[in-house]
Amino acid sequence: GSNNYAIGYPVYAVSIALQFKNEIILGVIYLPERDELYYAVKNRGAYLVNKRLKVSEENSLNHSTLVTGFPYDKLDSHIDNLMPFKKIVKQARGVRRSGSAAFDLVCVAAGILEAVWEFKLSEWDTAAGKIMIEEAGGSVFETEINNFPLIIAGSKKIVEDIKNIILDIYRK
Repeated sequence: GSNNYAIGYPVYAVSIALQFKNEIILGVIYLPERDELYYAVKNRGAYLVNKRLKVSEENSLNHSTLVTGFPYDKLDSHIDNLMPFKKIVKQARGVRRSGSAAFDLVCVAAGILEAVWEFKLSEWDTAAGKIMIEEAGGSVFETEINNFPLIIAGSKKIVEDIKNIILDIYRK
């Protein structure tokens, strides 16, 4: 969301995570424009202030609203998310793009959206959101495709569906 912030688009977040012995144990995401503070502590849950977060229980991709993003180098890269987007958008209820990975992850942790997928994010973009989704009962899948990171996170069944679509595209 730093580009959003720089141009005055009001969808951005402050995202901080604490890692101890290679494990994320704390995540905090603050949405300044909404004055909302989300946090998660390993084995203690994820919260918006004092309200416990829970990922969506939706099991049908057809009834799911998803969120994704596109890498900045999309003009020069063969991993640009267009092929997965084309397949997934036709199977989902809807797909959103906010421009802020931390915002997307927190919306999934809060059950507003069913899942997120995105290529080429850095750990500082995802660490706080990952623990938030896991502590809210969701699933996080990470892999590399052609040496580029991919994260898929959210409702367990929807993560599995998205994973199968993307791996089918790139593992041929």
